[in-house]
Amino acid sequence: MTTRRAWLALLLSACACGRKEPPPAAPVSALEAAVRTVPAEGACGTQIPIHWSTSFPVPSMRGGKLHYRVFFFGRDGTPEKGFIFHSPEGEASFTPDGRVLDCRQLPGKAIQIPPDPRFDALTLDEIIARSSQLHSDIEAVAAYYAAGRDIGETGRARVAAFARDFAGLADPAHAAAYRALDPDFWAWIEKNGGAAPSK
Repeated sequence: MTTRRAWLALLLSACACGRKEPPPAAPVSALEAAVRTVPAEGACGTQIPIHWSTSFPVPSMRGGKLHYRVFFFGRDGTPEKGFIFHSPEGEASFTPDGRVLDCRQLPGKAIQIPPDPRFDALTLDEIIARSSQLHSDIEAVAAYYAAGRDIGETGRARVAAFARDFAGLADPAHAAAYRALDPDFWAWIEKNGGAAPSK
């Protein structure tokens, strides 16, 4: 899962022995399904610890073809007491169908980031639903970006909405890391009515 709370939801659901089974999850987009497999695919399978979380994907162009970039981050704590999450500790690039192009751990020691209180008023189901919708929106905006042509007023309105929704779910403490995944993409976003992540 790509949000910190969504990851926590998975942990809690795995521990909820004897409780009523939750309703089946809504279908996920192709991009979200690909993101879920990336930590175990290719070089990531040996480089990325299974308990690290995955960021939201950022579109990027590589050799004229669309791909996505993510970073990974670990945590300290327990489900009962809560988690403190880290700055990025790894990164990867992958194709839209989930094939890992490159993956590595980042040098240096990760630092803890302050908890983000914005999610406290939301249920886990709401966060997971918003995360799934954001993956669909990333796919749509990536198609505009990859096309390399003027996207018109309708496209610019969609870009602005995407940037607002991305900022609403991405941890502000990771803003610089998201921008660094692909500065050209965020420059394109800013030219088309949106804003890059910021603290």
